[in-house]
Amino acid sequence: QNEWVEWSGFGDAVYVCAWDGFTCDINPCQQISAGDCTAASTIGTTCQWTVPAVMPTTAGQLADLCRANRCMGKNSGECATLSELCTFSAITGCEEKACAILNPVECAHNVLCVYDSDAEVCVDEPCASVANCDASADCMTSHGSCVPKTCNKWHTDKCECSRDGPECEWVHDAAFTAGGTCVAEEFVTCPAMDIVVLFEGSARMAAGGPGYRNSFNGMMEQLRDWAGSLPLSDEDHTIGSSSTHGGIRLAFVQMSDYYGDPARHPDPADCTAPGTCTGGRLSGRLDELHADLDWHESNFQNGDYSYVTRGLASAKQIFSTDSPAFRKKVLFVLGSNGFMDTDGDCCCTGSGSCDGATDPAWGSSAVATWYSNHIRDLDTLGVERFAVFLKDIGMGYLGQQNNYKTKVQGLLSAPTTQHWQARTVNRMISQTLGKMCDPTSRFGGELAVNTRNATHLGCTTWNLEDECNADGQCQWFTGRSSTCDETDQCPQLNCRTIPEKFLTSNPMLTCANCELERGRIKCRSITNNPAPGGSGHCGPADCLQHCTSAECPSSCHWNAAHELCENRVCA
Repeated sequence: QNEWVEWSGFGDAVYVCAWDGFTCDINPCQQISAGDCTAASTIGTTCQWTVPAVMPTTAGQLADLCRANRCMGKNSGECATLSELCTFSAITGCEEKACAILNPVECAHNVLCVYDSDAEVCVDEPCASVANCDASADCMTSHGSCVPKTCNKWHTDKCECSRDGPECEWVHDAAFTAGGTCVAEEFVTCPAMDIVVLFEGSARMAAGGPGYRNSFNGMMEQLRDWAGSLPLSDEDHTIGSSSTHGGIRLAFVQMSDYYGDPARHPDPADCTAPGTCTGGRLSGRLDELHADLDWHESNFQNGDYSYVTRGLASAKQIFSTDSPAFRKKVLFVLGSNGFMDTDGDCCCTGSGSCDGATDPAWGSSAVATWYSNHIRDLDTLGVERFAVFLKDIGMGYLGQQNNYKTKVQGLLSAPTTQHWQARTVNRMISQTLGKMCDPTSRFGGELAVNTRNATHLGCTTWNLEDECNADGQCQWFTGRSSTCDETDQCPQLNCRTIPEKFLTSNPMLTCANCELERGRIKCRSITNNPAPGGSGHCGPADCLQHCTSAECPSSCHWNAAHELCENRVCA
Protein backbone atom coordinates (compact mmCIF):
# COMPACT_ATOMS: atom_id res chain seq x y z
CA GLN A 1 0.00 0.00 0.00
CA ASN A 2 1.51 3.32 -1.07
CA GLU A 3 1.32 6.32 1.20
CA TRP A 4 0.64 9.63 -0.53
CA VAL A 5 2.64 12.73 0.48
CA GLU A 6 1.77 16.27 -0.68
CA TRP A 7 4.68 18.38 -1.94
CA SER A 8 4.43 22.00 -0.80
CA GLY A 9 4.23 24.37 -3.76
CA PHE A 10 3.61 21.64 -6.31
CA GLY A 11 0.18 20.29 -5.42
CA ASP A 12 1.24 16.80 -6.52
CA ALA A 13 2.14 13.59 -4.72
CA VAL A 14 4.87 10.95 -4.80
CA TYR A 15 5.36 7.46 -3.39
CA VAL A 16 7.34 7.03 -0.17
CA CYS A 17 7.51 3.26 -0.71
CA ALA A 18 9.28 1.31 -3.46
CA TRP A 19 9.59 -2.30 -4.59
CA ASP A 20 13.24 -3.35 -4.29
CA GLY A 21 12.85 -6.71 -6.03
CA PHE A 22 12.03 -8.59 -2.84
CA THR A 23 9.76 -6.49 -0.67
CA CYS A 24 8.06 -3.15 -0.27
CA ASP A 25 10.41 -0.83 1.64
CA ILE A 26 11.04 2.86 2.34
CA ASN A 27 12.06 4.50 -0.94
CA PRO A 28 15.27 6.57 -0.57
CA CYS A 29 14.93 7.81 -4.16
CA GLN A 30 12.20 10.45 -4.05
CA GLN A 31 14.10 13.42 -5.44
CA ILE A 32 12.91 15.70 -8.23
CA SER A 33 16.29 16.70 -9.73
CA ALA A 34 19.20 14.70 -11.12
CA GLY A 35 21.70 16.05 -8.59
CA ASP A 36 19.49 15.39 -5.56
CA CYS A 37 18.67 11.94 -6.91
CA THR A 38 22.34 10.87 -7.08
CA ALA A 39 23.06 12.38 -3.67
CA ALA A 40 20.21 10.38 -2.11
CA SER A 41 21.99 7.06 -2.73
CA THR A 42 22.53 4.91 0.35
CA ILE A 43 25.03 2.14 1.14
CA GLY A 44 22.69 -0.57 -0.16
CA THR A 45 20.89 1.33 -2.90
CA THR A 46 22.00 3.57 -5.76
CA CYS A 47 19.48 6.18 -6.88
CA GLN A 48 19.43 6.36 -10.68
CA TRP A 49 18.08 9.33 -12.67
CA THR A 50 16.34 8.53 -15.98
CA VAL A 51 16.20 11.17 -18.71
CA PRO A 52 12.94 10.89 -20.72
CA ALA A 53 12.30 12.16 -24.24
CA VAL A 54 9.93 14.79 -22.84
CA MET A 55 10.70 16.19 -19.39
CA PRO A 56 7.63 16.22 -17.08
CA THR A 57 6.77 19.22 -14.95
CA THR A 58 4.93 18.03 -11.82
CA ALA A 59 6.67 16.84 -8.66
CA GLY A 60 5.08 13.41 -8.78
CA GLN A 61 6.14 12.85 -12.39
CA LEU A 62 9.67 14.14 -11.72
CA ALA A 63 10.05 11.88 -8.69
CA ASP A 64 9.23 8.92 -10.94
CA LEU A 65 12.49 9.66 -12.83
CA CYS A 66 14.54 8.97 -9.69
CA ARG A 67 14.55 5.20 -9.20
CA ALA A 68 16.24 2.81 -6.79
CA ASN A 69 18.80 0.51 -8.46
CA ARG A 70 20.03 -2.22 -6.10
CA CYS A 71 22.53 -3.60 -8.63
CA MET A 72 24.41 -0.57 -9.97
CA GLY A 73 27.98 -0.29 -8.69
CA LYS A 74 28.19 -3.80 -7.22
CA ASN A 75 31.26 -5.95 -7.95
CA SER A 76 30.90 -9.52 -9.25
CA GLY A 77 30.81 -11.03 -5.76
CA GLU A 78 28.24 -8.58 -4.45
CA CYS A 79 26.22 -9.01 -7.64
CA ALA A 80 26.17 -12.79 -7.16
CA THR A 81 24.55 -12.39 -3.73
CA LEU A 82 21.64 -10.68 -5.50
CA SER A 83 21.35 -13.23 -8.32
CA GLU A 84 17.54 -13.14 -8.33
CA LEU A 85 17.65 -9.40 -8.97
CA CYS A 86 20.95 -8.74 -10.77
CA THR A 87 23.20 -10.17 -13.48
CA PHE A 88 26.94 -9.48 -13.99
CA SER A 89 29.05 -9.16 -17.13
CA ALA A 90 32.63 -7.96 -17.59
CA ILE A 91 31.46 -5.35 -20.10
CA THR A 92 28.42 -3.78 -18.43
CA GLY A 93 29.07 -4.71 -14.81
CA CYS A 94 26.22 -5.50 -12.41
CA GLU A 95 22.84 -4.77 -13.99
CA GLU A 96 19.22 -5.22 -13.01
CA LYS A 97 17.28 -8.08 -14.58
CA ALA A 98 14.36 -6.64 -16.50
CA CYS A 99 11.70 -8.76 -14.79
CA ALA A 100 13.23 -8.91 -11.32
CA ILE A 101 12.64 -5.24 -10.58
CA LEU A 102 8.88 -5.59 -11.13
CA ASN A 103 6.45 -6.00 -8.26
CA PRO A 104 3.94 -8.90 -8.44
CA VAL A 105 1.22 -6.80 -10.09
CA GLU A 106 3.60 -5.32 -12.69
CA CYS A 107 4.98 -8.81 -13.28
CA ALA A 108 1.51 -10.20 -14.05
CA HIS A 109 1.00 -7.43 -16.63
CA ASN A 110 4.27 -8.10 -18.51
CA VAL A 111 4.04 -10.89 -21.10
CA LEU A 112 7.82 -11.46 -20.93
CA CYS A 113 7.81 -12.10 -17.17
CA VAL A 114 6.26 -14.58 -14.75
CA TYR A 115 6.02 -14.48 -10.95
CA ASP A 116 7.83 -17.30 -9.12
CA SER A 117 5.69 -17.75 -6.01
CA ASP A 118 8.24 -20.08 -4.38
CA ALA A 119 11.16 -17.65 -4.69
CA GLU A 120 8.74 -14.68 -4.35
CA VAL A 121 10.39 -12.81 -7.20
CA CYS A 122 9.50 -11.89 -10.78
CA VAL A 123 11.62 -13.88 -13.28
CA ASP A 124 12.01 -14.03 -17.04
CA GLU A 125 9.25 -15.92 -18.82
CA PRO A 126 10.84 -19.30 -19.82
CA CYS A 127 9.99 -18.71 -23.48
CA ALA A 128 12.20 -15.60 -23.47
CA SER A 129 15.33 -17.79 -23.44
CA VAL A 130 14.19 -20.36 -26.03
CA ALA A 131 16.57 -20.42 -29.02
CA ASN A 132 14.12 -21.67 -31.67
CA CYS A 133 10.87 -20.15 -30.50
CA ASP A 134 8.43 -21.36 -33.14
CA ALA A 135 9.75 -24.92 -32.91
CA SER A 136 8.83 -25.02 -29.21
CA ALA A 137 5.56 -26.68 -28.25
CA ASP A 138 4.92 -24.08 -25.55
CA CYS A 139 6.08 -20.83 -27.18
CA MET A 140 5.45 -18.62 -30.19
CA THR A 141 6.95 -15.52 -31.78
CA SER A 142 4.90 -12.37 -31.29
CA HIS A 143 6.19 -9.06 -32.66
CA GLY A 144 9.84 -10.02 -32.27
CA SER A 145 9.53 -11.57 -28.79
CA CYS A 146 9.23 -15.22 -27.78
CA VAL A 147 6.16 -15.47 -25.56
CA PRO A 148 3.95 -18.25 -24.15
CA LYS A 149 1.87 -19.92 -26.83
CA THR A 150 -1.77 -19.05 -27.37
CA CYS A 151 -4.14 -20.39 -29.99
CA ASN A 152 -3.04 -17.49 -32.22
CA LYS A 153 0.07 -19.54 -32.98
CA TRP A 154 -2.08 -21.59 -35.34
CA HIS A 155 -4.34 -18.82 -36.69
CA THR A 156 -3.60 -19.98 -40.27
CA ASP A 157 -2.91 -23.69 -39.59
CA LYS A 158 -6.08 -25.76 -39.20
CA CYS A 159 -4.17 -29.01 -38.80
CA GLU A 160 -1.89 -27.91 -35.96
CA CYS A 161 -4.77 -26.08 -34.26
CA SER A 162 -6.82 -29.29 -34.13
CA ARG A 163 -3.84 -31.27 -32.85
CA ASP A 164 -2.96 -28.83 -30.10
CA GLY A 165 -5.23 -30.42 -27.53
CA PRO A 166 -8.51 -29.32 -25.96
CA GLU A 167 -7.44 -25.71 -25.44
CA CYS A 168 -7.67 -24.72 -29.13
CA GLU A 169 -10.35 -25.22 -31.74
CA TRP A 170 -10.50 -24.45 -35.45
CA VAL A 171 -13.52 -22.43 -36.52
CA HIS A 172 -14.45 -22.36 -40.19
CA ASP A 173 -14.88 -18.85 -41.59
CA ALA A 174 -14.55 -17.98 -45.26
CA ALA A 175 -13.75 -14.36 -44.33
CA PHE A 176 -10.18 -15.43 -43.50
CA THR A 177 -7.62 -16.31 -46.16
CA ALA A 178 -6.92 -19.60 -44.37
CA GLY A 179 -10.61 -20.54 -44.51
CA GLY A 180 -10.98 -20.13 -40.77
CA THR A 181 -9.10 -19.29 -37.61
CA CYS A 182 -7.86 -20.91 -34.41
CA VAL A 183 -9.47 -19.77 -31.14
CA ALA A 184 -9.45 -20.81 -27.50
CA GLU A 185 -12.08 -23.43 -26.75
CA GLU A 186 -14.14 -21.25 -24.41
CA PHE A 187 -14.40 -18.49 -27.03
CA VAL A 188 -15.47 -20.57 -30.01
CA THR A 189 -18.97 -19.07 -29.85
CA CYS A 190 -17.66 -15.52 -30.22
CA PRO A 191 -17.18 -13.98 -33.65
CA ALA A 192 -14.11 -11.91 -34.46
CA MET A 193 -14.85 -8.72 -32.51
CA ASP A 194 -13.67 -5.15 -32.12
CA ILE A 195 -14.69 -3.86 -28.68
CA VAL A 196 -14.54 -0.27 -27.44
CA VAL A 197 -14.84 0.11 -23.66
CA LEU A 198 -16.17 3.56 -22.70
CA PHE A 199 -15.71 4.03 -18.96
CA GLU A 200 -16.50 6.79 -16.51
CA GLY A 201 -13.71 9.05 -15.25
CA SER A 202 -15.69 11.21 -12.82
CA ALA A 203 -14.57 11.89 -9.24
CA ARG A 204 -17.31 9.56 -8.03
CA MET A 205 -15.31 6.62 -9.42
CA ALA A 206 -12.46 7.40 -7.00
CA ALA A 207 -14.71 6.41 -4.07
CA GLY A 208 -14.43 3.01 -2.47
CA GLY A 209 -16.58 0.02 -3.29
CA PRO A 210 -16.71 -3.75 -2.77
CA GLY A 211 -13.18 -5.10 -3.00
CA TYR A 212 -11.44 -1.77 -3.69
CA ARG A 213 -10.58 1.41 -1.80
CA ASN A 214 -10.52 3.27 -5.13
CA SER A 215 -13.14 2.01 -7.59
CA PHE A 216 -11.47 3.57 -10.65
CA ASN A 217 -8.19 1.76 -9.95
CA GLY A 218 -10.17 -1.39 -9.24
CA MET A 219 -11.90 -1.07 -12.60
CA MET A 220 -8.49 -0.72 -14.30
CA GLU A 221 -7.27 -3.91 -12.60
CA GLN A 222 -10.41 -5.76 -13.65
CA LEU A 223 -10.02 -4.62 -17.25
CA ARG A 224 -6.36 -5.69 -17.27
CA ASP A 225 -7.27 -9.18 -16.08
CA TRP A 226 -10.12 -9.37 -18.59
CA ALA A 227 -7.87 -8.36 -21.50
CA GLY A 228 -5.39 -11.05 -20.46
CA SER A 229 -8.08 -13.74 -20.56
CA LEU A 230 -9.39 -12.92 -24.04
CA PRO A 231 -8.36 -14.57 -27.34
CA LEU A 232 -6.71 -11.42 -28.66
CA SER A 233 -5.94 -11.13 -32.37
CA ASP A 234 -2.20 -10.42 -31.74
CA GLU A 235 -2.43 -7.54 -34.23
CA ASP A 236 -0.98 -4.19 -33.12
CA HIS A 237 -2.78 -0.85 -33.30
CA THR A 238 -1.24 0.11 -36.65
CA ILE A 239 -3.17 -2.66 -38.48
CA GLY A 240 -6.48 -0.80 -38.24
CA SER A 241 -8.99 -1.77 -40.91
CA SER A 242 -6.47 -4.13 -42.56
CA SER A 243 -7.08 -6.77 -39.85
CA THR A 244 -7.10 -10.36 -41.14
CA HIS A 245 -6.88 -12.37 -37.89
CA GLY A 246 -9.73 -13.76 -35.84
CA GLY A 247 -9.94 -13.05 -32.14
CA ILE A 248 -10.65 -9.81 -30.31
CA ARG A 249 -9.26 -6.28 -30.38
CA LEU A 250 -9.91 -3.65 -27.71
CA ALA A 251 -9.81 0.13 -27.36
CA PHE A 252 -10.37 2.17 -24.19
CA VAL A 253 -12.03 5.60 -23.89
CA GLN A 254 -12.45 7.53 -20.62
CA MET A 255 -15.35 9.97 -20.26
CA SER A 256 -16.26 12.90 -18.02
CA ASP A 257 -16.88 16.61 -18.37
CA TYR A 258 -13.08 17.04 -18.65
CA TYR A 259 -12.68 14.79 -21.69
CA GLY A 260 -10.44 16.54 -24.23
CA ASP A 261 -9.64 19.45 -21.88
CA PRO A 262 -5.80 19.65 -22.05
CA ALA A 263 -5.69 21.52 -18.76
CA ARG A 264 -7.36 18.62 -16.95
CA HIS A 265 -6.88 15.63 -19.22
CA PRO A 266 -4.52 15.04 -22.16
CA ASP A 267 -5.88 13.40 -25.28
CA PRO A 268 -5.37 9.59 -25.63
CA ALA A 269 -3.51 10.33 -28.87
CA ASP A 270 -0.70 11.73 -26.67
CA CYS A 271 0.08 8.20 -25.52
CA THR A 272 1.94 6.98 -28.62
CA ALA A 273 5.30 5.71 -27.42
CA PRO A 274 6.50 3.13 -30.02
CA GLY A 275 5.69 -0.43 -28.99
CA THR A 276 3.58 0.66 -26.02
CA CYS A 277 0.49 2.88 -26.28
CA THR A 278 -2.03 2.76 -29.10
CA GLY A 279 -2.98 6.42 -29.27
CA GLY A 280 -6.60 5.47 -28.56
CA ARG A 281 -6.86 2.87 -31.35
CA LEU A 282 -7.93 -0.78 -31.48
CA SER A 283 -5.27 -3.33 -30.57
CA GLY A 284 -5.04 -7.08 -30.19
CA ARG A 285 -1.69 -6.96 -28.35
CA LEU A 286 -1.75 -7.35 -24.59
CA ASP A 287 1.36 -5.20 -24.01
CA GLU A 288 -0.25 -2.27 -25.84
CA LEU A 289 -3.55 -2.68 -23.98
CA HIS A 290 -1.79 -2.76 -20.61
CA ALA A 291 0.12 0.39 -21.58
CA ASP A 292 -3.15 2.11 -22.50
CA LEU A 293 -4.77 1.17 -19.19
CA ASP A 294 -1.68 2.33 -17.29
CA TRP A 295 -1.94 5.64 -19.14
CA HIS A 296 -5.63 6.05 -18.31
CA GLU A 297 -4.91 5.28 -14.67
CA SER A 298 -2.17 7.94 -14.62
CA ASN A 299 -4.48 10.39 -16.42
CA PHE A 300 -7.64 9.85 -14.38
CA GLN A 301 -9.91 12.74 -15.41
CA ASN A 302 -11.48 13.16 -11.95
CA GLY A 303 -14.33 15.13 -13.50
CA ASP A 304 -17.49 16.39 -11.88
CA TYR A 305 -19.98 14.68 -14.23
CA SER A 306 -20.35 11.85 -16.74
CA TYR A 307 -20.58 13.65 -20.07
CA VAL A 308 -20.97 10.87 -22.58
CA THR A 309 -21.25 12.65 -25.92
CA ARG A 310 -17.55 13.15 -26.68
CA GLY A 311 -16.82 9.60 -25.56
CA LEU A 312 -19.41 8.30 -28.00
CA ALA A 313 -17.90 10.47 -30.73
CA SER A 314 -14.51 8.84 -30.08
CA ALA A 315 -16.04 5.36 -30.16
CA LYS A 316 -17.79 6.12 -33.45
CA GLN A 317 -14.53 7.38 -34.93
CA ILE A 318 -12.67 4.25 -33.84
CA PHE A 319 -15.23 1.91 -35.39
CA SER A 320 -15.59 3.86 -38.65
CA THR A 321 -11.81 4.18 -39.14
CA ASP A 322 -10.28 0.96 -37.82
CA SER A 323 -12.88 -1.82 -37.86
CA PRO A 324 -13.34 -3.85 -41.10
CA ALA A 325 -16.73 -5.20 -42.14
CA PHE A 326 -16.12 -8.83 -41.13
CA ARG A 327 -15.45 -7.98 -37.46
CA LYS A 328 -18.40 -7.58 -35.10
CA LYS A 329 -18.46 -4.16 -33.44
CA VAL A 330 -19.31 -3.91 -29.73
CA LEU A 331 -19.48 -0.96 -27.32
CA PHE A 332 -19.41 -1.54 -23.55
CA VAL A 333 -20.27 1.49 -21.38
CA LEU A 334 -19.18 1.30 -17.71
CA GLY A 335 -20.24 3.91 -15.18
CA SER A 336 -21.88 4.75 -11.87
CA ASN A 337 -23.59 8.08 -12.70
CA GLY A 338 -26.52 8.97 -14.92
CA PHE A 339 -25.02 10.24 -18.19
CA MET A 340 -25.42 13.81 -19.42
CA ASP A 341 -24.69 15.80 -22.56
CA THR A 342 -22.24 18.71 -22.82
CA ASP A 343 -24.28 21.20 -20.83
CA GLY A 344 -25.55 18.57 -18.44
CA ASP A 345 -29.30 18.79 -18.87
CA CYS A 346 -30.39 15.87 -21.01
CA CYS A 347 -29.37 12.39 -22.06
CA CYS A 348 -29.86 10.07 -23.71
CA THR A 349 -33.16 10.17 -25.58
CA GLY A 350 -33.00 13.61 -27.19
CA SER A 351 -35.98 14.81 -25.18
CA GLY A 352 -36.58 16.45 -21.82
CA SER A 353 -35.00 19.79 -21.09
CA CYS A 354 -32.56 19.89 -24.01
CA ASP A 355 -32.04 23.52 -24.90
CA GLY A 356 -30.73 23.13 -28.44
CA ALA A 357 -27.28 24.56 -27.68
CA THR A 358 -24.53 23.52 -30.06
CA ASP A 359 -22.46 20.57 -28.88
CA PRO A 360 -18.87 20.82 -30.24
CA ALA A 361 -18.54 17.04 -30.10
CA TRP A 362 -21.11 16.82 -32.90
CA GLY A 363 -20.07 19.73 -35.09
CA SER A 364 -23.08 21.91 -35.87
CA SER A 365 -25.64 19.46 -34.51
CA ALA A 366 -27.83 20.69 -31.69
CA VAL A 367 -27.87 18.81 -28.41
CA ALA A 368 -31.56 18.10 -28.89
CA THR A 369 -30.88 16.05 -32.02
CA TRP A 370 -27.67 14.22 -31.11
CA TYR A 371 -29.51 10.98 -30.35
CA SER A 372 -31.35 10.74 -33.65
CA ASN A 373 -28.32 11.82 -35.70
CA HIS A 374 -25.48 9.98 -34.01
CA ILE A 375 -26.87 6.91 -32.31
CA ARG A 376 -28.26 6.19 -35.76
CA ASP A 377 -24.67 6.42 -37.07
CA LEU A 378 -23.63 3.70 -34.61
CA ASP A 379 -26.57 1.60 -35.79
CA THR A 380 -25.48 2.10 -39.39
CA LEU A 381 -21.98 0.93 -38.46
CA GLY A 382 -23.53 -2.16 -36.86
CA VAL A 383 -22.30 -1.35 -33.35
CA GLU A 384 -24.04 -3.40 -30.65
CA ARG A 385 -24.20 -1.38 -27.44
CA PHE A 386 -24.21 -2.65 -23.83
CA ALA A 387 -23.97 -0.87 -20.46
CA VAL A 388 -22.96 -1.98 -16.96
CA PHE A 389 -23.97 0.10 -13.94
CA LEU A 390 -21.16 -0.12 -11.36
CA LYS A 391 -23.15 -0.21 -8.14
CA ASP A 392 -22.32 0.26 -4.46
CA ILE A 393 -19.59 2.85 -5.11
CA GLY A 394 -19.28 5.35 -2.27
CA MET A 395 -22.75 6.05 -0.89
CA GLY A 396 -24.45 4.14 -3.70
CA TYR A 397 -28.20 3.63 -3.49
CA LEU A 398 -31.00 2.20 -5.62
CA GLY A 399 -32.10 5.61 -6.90
CA GLN A 400 -28.73 6.10 -8.63
CA GLN A 401 -29.08 2.73 -10.30
CA ASN A 402 -32.57 3.54 -11.54
CA ASN A 403 -31.40 6.97 -12.74
CA TYR A 404 -28.54 5.33 -14.65
CA LYS A 405 -30.85 2.73 -16.18
CA THR A 406 -33.35 5.39 -17.30
CA LYS A 407 -30.71 7.62 -18.89
CA VAL A 408 -28.60 4.90 -20.48
CA GLN A 409 -31.43 3.08 -22.23
CA GLY A 410 -31.37 5.54 -25.12
CA LEU A 411 -27.81 4.41 -25.89
CA LEU A 412 -28.47 0.67 -25.91
CA SER A 413 -29.25 -1.77 -28.67
CA ALA A 414 -32.60 -3.52 -28.64
CA PRO A 415 -33.90 -5.25 -26.64
CA THR A 416 -32.57 -2.87 -23.99
CA THR A 417 -33.33 -5.28 -21.12
CA GLN A 418 -30.76 -7.71 -22.58
CA HIS A 419 -28.12 -5.03 -23.02
CA TRP A 420 -27.67 -3.68 -19.52
CA GLN A 421 -26.76 -5.09 -16.10
CA ALA A 422 -25.88 -3.79 -12.63
CA ARG A 423 -22.71 -5.22 -11.07
CA THR A 424 -20.15 -4.25 -8.44
CA VAL A 425 -16.68 -3.40 -9.79
CA ASN A 426 -15.15 -6.59 -8.39
CA ARG A 427 -17.81 -8.70 -10.15
CA MET A 428 -18.16 -6.88 -13.48
CA ILE A 429 -15.77 -9.29 -15.23
CA SER A 430 -16.60 -12.62 -13.59
CA GLN A 431 -20.36 -12.08 -13.84
CA THR A 432 -20.75 -9.97 -16.99
CA LEU A 433 -17.92 -9.14 -19.43
CA GLY A 434 -16.19 -12.47 -18.80
CA LYS A 435 -19.38 -14.27 -19.88
CA MET A 436 -19.85 -12.40 -23.14
CA CYS A 437 -19.12 -15.57 -25.13
CA ASP A 438 -21.42 -17.78 -23.04
CA PRO A 439 -24.70 -18.11 -24.99
CA THR A 440 -26.60 -18.82 -21.75
CA SER A 441 -25.65 -15.43 -20.20
CA ARG A 442 -27.51 -12.17 -20.75
CA PHE A 443 -24.83 -10.45 -22.84
CA GLY A 444 -23.62 -13.72 -24.34
CA GLY A 445 -27.11 -14.47 -25.60
CA GLU A 446 -26.76 -11.40 -27.83
CA LEU A 447 -23.07 -11.76 -28.77
CA ALA A 448 -22.26 -15.48 -28.73
CA VAL A 449 -23.83 -16.31 -32.07
CA ASN A 450 -21.68 -18.59 -34.18
CA THR A 451 -22.50 -17.36 -37.67
CA ARG A 452 -19.70 -19.50 -39.07
CA ASN A 453 -21.33 -22.84 -38.25
CA ALA A 454 -24.90 -22.80 -37.00
CA THR A 455 -24.74 -26.44 -35.87
CA HIS A 456 -21.66 -25.96 -33.66
CA LEU A 457 -21.74 -23.69 -30.61
CA GLY A 458 -18.55 -24.89 -28.94
CA CYS A 459 -18.09 -28.09 -26.97
CA THR A 460 -18.11 -26.32 -23.61
CA THR A 461 -21.72 -25.34 -24.33
CA TRP A 462 -22.91 -28.92 -23.92
CA ASN A 463 -23.38 -30.18 -20.38
CA LEU A 464 -24.99 -33.55 -21.15
CA GLU A 465 -23.48 -36.56 -22.90
CA ASP A 466 -26.26 -36.94 -25.50
CA GLU A 467 -26.18 -33.31 -26.65
CA CYS A 468 -22.36 -33.37 -26.70
CA ASN A 469 -22.18 -36.44 -28.92
CA ALA A 470 -24.79 -34.98 -31.29
CA ASP A 471 -22.22 -32.33 -32.26
CA GLY A 472 -19.80 -33.77 -34.79
CA GLN A 473 -16.92 -31.62 -33.55
CA CYS A 474 -17.37 -32.72 -29.93
CA GLN A 475 -16.86 -35.85 -27.86
CA TRP A 476 -17.91 -36.83 -24.34
CA PHE A 477 -14.96 -37.82 -22.15
CA THR A 478 -15.94 -39.98 -19.19
CA GLY A 479 -14.13 -40.96 -16.05
CA ARG A 480 -11.76 -38.83 -14.06
CA SER A 481 -8.65 -40.24 -12.48
CA SER A 482 -8.26 -39.80 -8.75
CA THR A 483 -4.53 -39.15 -9.32
CA CYS A 484 -2.61 -37.16 -11.91
CA ASP A 485 0.93 -37.34 -13.32
CA GLU A 486 2.00 -33.95 -11.96
CA THR A 487 1.54 -32.63 -8.43
CA ASP A 488 0.03 -29.34 -9.63
CA GLN A 489 -2.67 -31.09 -11.68
CA CYS A 490 -6.17 -31.49 -10.27
CA PRO A 491 -8.23 -34.71 -10.55
CA GLN A 492 -11.32 -32.51 -10.24
CA LEU A 493 -10.29 -30.75 -13.47
CA ASN A 494 -9.51 -33.91 -15.44
CA CYS A 495 -5.82 -33.41 -14.54
CA ARG A 496 -5.65 -29.81 -15.69
CA THR A 497 -3.86 -27.22 -13.55
CA ILE A 498 -5.54 -24.28 -11.82
CA PRO A 499 -5.43 -21.35 -14.30
CA GLU A 500 -2.99 -18.64 -13.31
CA LYS A 501 -5.70 -15.96 -13.46
CA PHE A 502 -7.40 -17.53 -10.43
CA LEU A 503 -4.15 -17.93 -8.45
CA THR A 504 -3.14 -14.34 -9.16
CA SER A 505 -6.26 -13.06 -7.43
CA ASN A 506 -6.19 -15.70 -4.66
CA PRO A 507 -2.91 -17.68 -4.18
CA MET A 508 -4.55 -19.80 -1.43
CA LEU A 509 -6.86 -21.66 -3.85
CA THR A 510 -6.51 -25.45 -4.00
CA CYS A 511 -7.86 -28.12 -6.32
CA ALA A 512 -10.80 -28.61 -3.95
CA ASN A 513 -11.84 -24.99 -4.65
CA CYS A 514 -12.20 -25.71 -8.36
CA GLU A 515 -14.67 -27.52 -10.58
CA LEU A 516 -15.60 -27.96 -14.21
CA GLU A 517 -18.80 -26.19 -15.15
CA ARG A 518 -19.98 -27.01 -18.66
CA GLY A 519 -16.38 -27.89 -19.50
CA ARG A 520 -14.91 -24.66 -18.14
CA ILE A 521 -12.71 -24.33 -15.08
CA LYS A 522 -14.24 -22.27 -12.26
CA CYS A 523 -12.44 -21.64 -8.97
CA ARG A 524 -14.00 -20.00 -5.91
CA SER A 525 -12.82 -19.91 -2.32
CA ILE A 526 -16.27 -21.07 -1.15
CA THR A 527 -16.29 -24.15 -3.42
CA ASN A 528 -15.76 -27.55 -1.77
CA ASN A 529 -15.17 -30.14 -4.49
CA PRO A 530 -13.15 -33.12 -3.22
CA ALA A 531 -11.52 -35.45 -5.77
CA PRO A 532 -12.38 -37.11 -8.08
CA GLY A 533 -15.69 -35.24 -8.62
CA GLY A 534 -17.86 -35.15 -11.74
CA SER A 535 -18.64 -37.87 -14.25
CA GLY A 536 -17.35 -36.39 -17.51
CA HIS A 537 -17.07 -33.37 -19.75
CA CYS A 538 -17.54 -32.37 -23.37
CA GLY A 539 -14.43 -31.52 -25.37
CA PRO A 540 -13.18 -31.34 -28.98
CA ALA A 541 -13.49 -34.68 -30.77
CA ASP A 542 -10.42 -36.85 -31.31
CA CYS A 543 -11.41 -37.07 -35.00
CA LEU A 544 -10.43 -33.40 -35.43
CA GLN A 545 -6.76 -34.38 -35.16
CA HIS A 546 -6.96 -35.97 -38.62
CA CYS A 547 -6.34 -33.03 -40.89
CA THR A 548 -7.12 -34.29 -44.41
CA SER A 549 -9.80 -36.40 -46.03
CA ALA A 550 -7.19 -39.09 -46.68
CA GLU A 551 -6.28 -39.24 -42.97
CA CYS A 552 -9.89 -39.20 -41.76
CA PRO A 553 -10.70 -42.83 -40.68
CA SER A 554 -13.94 -44.64 -41.45
CA SER A 555 -15.03 -44.27 -37.81
CA CYS A 556 -15.13 -40.50 -38.42
CA HIS A 557 -16.85 -38.32 -41.05
CA TRP A 558 -15.16 -35.87 -43.43
CA ASN A 559 -17.05 -32.55 -43.54
CA ALA A 560 -16.10 -31.29 -47.00
CA ALA A 561 -17.75 -27.90 -46.52
CA HIS A 562 -15.64 -27.08 -43.45
CA GLU A 563 -12.69 -29.36 -44.32
CA LEU A 564 -12.82 -31.01 -40.91
CA CYS A 565 -12.69 -34.64 -39.80
CA GLU A 566 -15.63 -34.94 -37.39
CA ASN A 567 -17.31 -37.58 -35.26
CA ARG A 568 -19.81 -39.65 -37.19
CA VAL A 569 -23.24 -38.54 -35.93
CA CYS A 570 -26.56 -40.29 -36.71
CA ALA A 571 -28.99 -38.05 -38.60
